[in-house]
Amino acid sequence: MQAPSNTSELEAYLGWSIGADLLSKNLEDVLSQSYSDLEGASPKKEFITSWERTRKKLLEPVAADGRLDDHAFLFEFFPITGRKFAMDVMILGTSSLGYPRITIVEVKMWDRVTKVKGGYCYLGTKEERHPLDQAKFYASNITLMHSICTQQGGVVNSCSFVPLTTPKTGTGNQKLLNYPEKGSPNFLTVTDLIDYHLSHAPNEYQNDHLKLLKSRKLHTSPSLAAFALLPFSGASGIGLSTEQEKAANAILSSCKTKRDNKRVIIVNGGPGTGKSVIALKVFGEMMKAHIGAFRYLTNSANFRDDLKGMLFTYMYSHPTLGSSPDDSRVDYLVEKFSAIWQGTKKNEYKLLIADEAQSLELRHKDGNMYKQTLTPPVIDIIQQAQVSAFFLDPNQAKKKNMFGSTEHIITAAKLLGVEVLEFELHEQFRCGGRDDVVKIVEEIYGHRAKPSPINKVEINPFKINVFDCIHDLELALTKLPKADSTRIIAGFAWPWKKGEQKNPDYFDVSFTCRCGKIFERSWNIDYGTDSVDPRKSNGFIHATKTDFQSDILSIHTTQGIEFDNVGLILGKDVSLDSAGNLRYSLLKGTDNNVDEKTIANNYRTISTRSRALLFIYALDNAVSNQINNYLNQRVV
Repeated sequence: MQAPSNTSELEAYLGWSIGADLLSKNLEDVLSQSYSDLEGASPKKEFITSWERTRKKLLEPVAADGRLDDHAFLFEFFPITGRKFAMDVMILGTSSLGYPRITIVEVKMWDRVTKVKGGYCYLGTKEERHPLDQAKFYASNITLMHSICTQQGGVVNSCSFVPLTTPKTGTGNQKLLNYPEKGSPNFLTVTDLIDYHLSHAPNEYQNDHLKLLKSRKLHTSPSLAAFALLPFSGASGIGLSTEQEKAANAILSSCKTKRDNKRVIIVNGGPGTGKSVIALKVFGEMMKAHIGAFRYLTNSANFRDDLKGMLFTYMYSHPTLGSSPDDSRVDYLVEKFSAIWQGTKKNEYKLLIADEAQSLELRHKDGNMYKQTLTPPVIDIIQQAQVSAFFLDPNQAKKKNMFGSTEHIITAAKLLGVEVLEFELHEQFRCGGRDDVVKIVEEIYGHRAKPSPINKVEINPFKINVFDCIHDLELALTKLPKADSTRIIAGFAWPWKKGEQKNPDYFDVSFTCRCGKIFERSWNIDYGTDSVDPRKSNGFIHATKTDFQSDILSIHTTQGIEFDNVGLILGKDVSLDSAGNLRYSLLKGTDNNVDEKTIANNYRTISTRSRALLFIYALDNAVSNQINNYLNQRVV
């Protein structure tokens, strides 16, 4: 039983042994010392107790059995850079042809499980993922992201070891053992566990395979990398502009330099200039190039859910990645800024992508709580990555706690002595790539001066129509091709009533149309966040569902997403001033974190979410007439 031999290994696991030496030292002593070396503090008593029980219930019987004397064991193996969770036990052997074969064992000393529901085990009031699901999650990460599988032909199997979970018909214990179906590899005895491992790893481990695991060498599955780059592939794929290509190449080439060459790259651009497109392109290329560990960070919960759902969808199209499609997860690659809040960490990643960086705050925030650290997120991002790429809109109105700006990032980089590269994006890719449409939208909302004299432009095939009846607008949208992505979106002109966010039968948006009929819809239905299946989370559902009439979306639930057709409702927060120009007002009981500038920016951004068609209905008749009259003067 040995501890890691260097810092690099210590970041990958806490202890290892060959089967014949499992009892040469106490597991709990070796892992406790490694934990202290890694974290700078002693492990919790519950950790030590768990390791001691693992030694007594698992390692001592394995040693007595003797069949795994020439197999290798790793303990508390961290499959993902920068993440705290670790697999309990990894057993390494080889197939009859000499390929690496791994068994991941999730160990739980549970003697009484009250119930098992939806993949969760309940121990009284305590809730935990089923250990078999947890083991499968670890296995999928090794399968998709570690070179022992993607380059060396390794195969990973997983199981749970629950020696204290005495079976009894009708009890939670029995349901745990039968999950997800009777005969699943939830083992009570060491003999059964050894038989299971030897069924796919009959031969002794090879030292080269062990070294590879100790190094935690990442190498993304080629098919996963190809999937991530799919939007940029083929004749119909997204092609980057020259300025976008320069920014993407600068990020990727910086990642290929020596580790001590740190660099901060700032990409500035307004809405629709393709900041997120560049970030996604780099994301896919990092997978393909196998340069090193990376993550995509954004505080936009809906865009994050959408990306996670896309990655999870890939797994369902590749069921061979695990014993079932549910086994495979790589959506940890997409997270919020607070995921890297540990200020003591340095150079954990080759690249950290910070999208929507204008939302950076001065402290890490998780939900409504601030993390117990005084290190600003921008400092943590720069310190933890060789290359940190910040994408931001310098003109986007920010909420009061947001400090993300070019100056903020440059100041942090100077404090740390890190080189900064800046890129400016100017070309518009919104509204189907029509700059003239974007200009007209900005003229309507007051973001751009109207031409004098007003000249007419041809914007076909794009369409902008103003409707005098919201019901006619909705009917017109229903007649569009079913294959189109279509949404009705509204600004923050209605209160989002607490306690009703998940209720599809509660109508947040309700008003009497000028036709005399009432129009009412749920607004921003909260589907929640599903950590097991991100396709059931807010962002992915809002981005992909086909029924646009069930509810109305907002600026937040459409973050980073474009649709073929958009129906926009201008609320009572838009009126006309004495000069006949649009005026924006914050309504009582709506979003208190915005001001008039934010409201105007939100309507502009929503309007440019459409690729082909924008239909507008304004509650204020004067606003409706003003926009319609201007379009008649401006558009052929």
